[in-house]
Amino acid sequence: MFRPSSFLIVTILLISFNRFVFANATLSATELPSFSFDFCKIDPAVTIHFKLLKRVAPFRGDVQIIANIQNLGTQTFVAGSYEASVFLYEDQQIVGSRVFKTLVPGQQVQLRFTREWDAANYVEGEFPPIYRAVIIYDPNICRDNNPYNDDCNATNNSAIKRGTEINALFY
Repeated sequence: MFRPSSFLIVTILLISFNRFVFANATLSATELPSFSFDFCKIDPAVTIHFKLLKRVAPFRGDVQIIANIQNLGTQTFVAGSYEASVFLYEDQQIVGSRVFKTLVPGQQVQLRFTREWDAANYVEGEFPPIYRAVIIYDPNICRDNNPYNDDCNATNNSAIKRGTEINALFY
């Protein structure tokens, strides 16, 4: 028995809808609506970078893992208490967190985690951890009637970096 796929059904519905809409359309080229590409007004984003703070031996020292949160949007991000946080993970373990409430466009806040590192040791040198920074929002943040805390781009709310990049700081 033939069972049409969901994709086929959706495609047929879209084609039918488009034919109906465009068959009844009477707009001229001068009456077409204008579209603005400035749609992403509030956009907190996270990145990770590493910094060698102090070298105590050729392959040992103190390093800092930095999660950088920046509003890439054009409007100020304003959230209530504990509505927006960033978490930093070393492999599966949380090693730091920070709440942020207000970010003007371009503003950056940082979450820093400092630890000892031994690039010659098998733990850090051969099997270094993976670091992940994630922006976490209150589950109801988009339904709180506050348009100034609605992130328009969730694709940049997490970042991953391998500890092998820390090893490179020692060479």
